[in-house]
Amino acid sequence: MDKWTRHQGIISVEIDGDVFDLKITNKELPSFYKMGSKIEKSGLTEENLKEFENIMVAALKNCNKDVSDEVIREFVKNNLMHLMIGVQKAWNLK
Repeated sequence: MDKWTRHQGIISVEIDGDVFDLKITNKELPSFYKMGSKIEKSGLTEENLKEFENIMVAALKNCNKDVSDEVIREFVKNNLMHLMIGVQKAWNLK
């Protein structure tokens, strides 16, 4: 990912050799940061994972409008941990 893409809110996450672009918009950004704080405080609860899943679905949909919601949601459910790690790496988070 180059510096121009990163500063537009687009994150590239590689899973099994395939690259997936996510765009966390101003609409999702507050929820994303709030989610990080919630996970730090209470861990990966079922509620926190569901909320993070919804944020990732929206972020993937922003860059992949031609893919159905059902396909994206299933992808996120199957790859949630890969997405979490990929976002952390892309944004240099702990």
